[in-house]
Amino acid sequence: NGQNCTIEETDEGYSITCPGQDPVTITNGRDGEDSTGLIGVLEGRITIENSLDVLLLQGVTRITGDLVIDAPGLTRVSLPNLESVGGELFLENEATLTELLLPALTAVEGDLRFNVSTVLTTFNAPVLGRVGGSIELVANRALTELILPSLETVGVDVNLRVNGEIETISLPQL
Repeated sequence: NGQNCTIEETDEGYSITCPGQDPVTITNGRDGEDSTGLIGVLEGRITIENSLDVLLLQGVTRITGDLVIDAPGLTRVSLPNLESVGGELFLENEATLTELLLPALTAVEGDLRFNVSTVLTTFNAPVLGRVGGSIELVANRALTELILPSLETVGVDVNLRVNGEIETISLPQL
């Protein structure tokens, strides 16, 4: 309805309150485990639109479809447990995102596409070994380094265009 909601951390998890609606509680973990958000495999296409989405995805290890990052206002996305994306990993027209950190990501079965990000300086995926489709980095004006030390396989091609500040490209296993 266009109004701002509030998120508060509680003993049980998180409470989301929107004007004129009953609060929603998101409970920590499952079966008494102490973890935040979702755990394990998510099926289908997932879109990150805000910091709550990032928080909820902290325990996710696999997404069976696409992972789309469309989050105006976020400066950092870190998914420390994400190991694989069954579709494409897509970032487009991000005017505020400076860091995308995926330290456990080993495979993207579709394309890896970052298009028109004006401030992204850091993409960290140190164990990414396979991209099933193309790697496409177009008009990422602030990106200074593309370092993928574990990348061994790209299914189609690598397309780098109009990345103004890129100084280092390191794909030693490719």
